[in-house]
Amino acid sequence: MLRLMLREPLIHFAIIGSLLFAGYSILAQAPGEQGANRIVVDAPLIERLERDFVRQWRRPPDGLEREGLIQEYLREEVLYREALARGLDRNDQVVRQRLARKMEAFAIISAGVPAEPTET
Repeated sequence: MLRLMLREPLIHFAIIGSLLFAGYSILAQAPGEQGANRIVVDAPLIERLERDFVRQWRRPPDGLEREGLIQEYLREEVLYREALARGLDRNDQVVRQRLARKMEAFAIISAGVPAEPTET
């Protein structure tokens, strides 16, 4: 009976299919994808948030304000990632215009201003 089962193509198909499915599920989780949904709030980010706060309010944030800055950053990052996941950035005229303006500003900054005007 066991020999008959081992000769059955359906059994071979089921075993090979199960092995392929198990192998794919193990290999499909790349090491970088495990923390892809993690939001990291490190010291440089907190310094940048504090610098932006000082630029706006002309004073350093206190403890509650610092915590509020971090919470607002986290909220905004979660919403941003969810919007990208849903494809809300595609075919949106406002997003397109803002990115174009940002690139224009980047081009102006990276091109630099000539030292002195020339005759041409």
